[in-house]
Amino acid sequence: MWPHESCSGNKYFLFFIDDFSRMCWVHFLKAKSELYTMFKKFKNYVENQSNLNIKTLRSDNGTEYNSRQPDKFCSDKGIVHRLTVTYTPQQNSVSEWKNKCVIEMARYLLFEKNLPKPFWSEAFNASVYLLNRLPTKALKNKTPYEAWYDVKPSVQHLRVFGCIYFYHIPEQKKR
Repeated sequence: MWPHESCSGNKYFLFFIDDFSRMCWVHFLKAKSELYTMFKKFKNYVENQSNLNIKTLRSDNGTEYNSRQPDKFCSDKGIVHRLTVTYTPQQNSVSEWKNKCVIEMARYLLFEKNLPKPFWSEAFNASVYLLNRLPTKALKNKTPYEAWYDVKPSVQHLRVFGCIYFYHIPEQKKR
């Protein structure tokens, strides 16, 4: 899929996963330098939505995570930043497993609908959305959505990825 640029010009993706609920969020970046800003936005979003504070940020030992700016921010906010040892994905197994699932599902969605590679970000979004609504053994057959929001997710609105749809624009908005 990569290093292809997405339809919206993104080259990178960033996953955030809640260890307790397994809820996952994906964000897309045009440059790796956007990672720190995206983390700050994500932190604000999650803490406002859940009334809970992020306590730990676990990441691989990539250079984009290994700088003073994110470390100072985490330290100032009381967040423990844990970096894995290089070449030991086992230390971040929840994230690595979710990463693998999302990538494989996204590849399958693109393949199944014969969509070009620049649609990878749309396929990633769909994969994360679906995985958050599928039961998992790690949660005793609850969904990550259910564990996070404490309500069963609706799936009535789901459609086949890549299907043709028509969007109705009301007369008032056509002007």
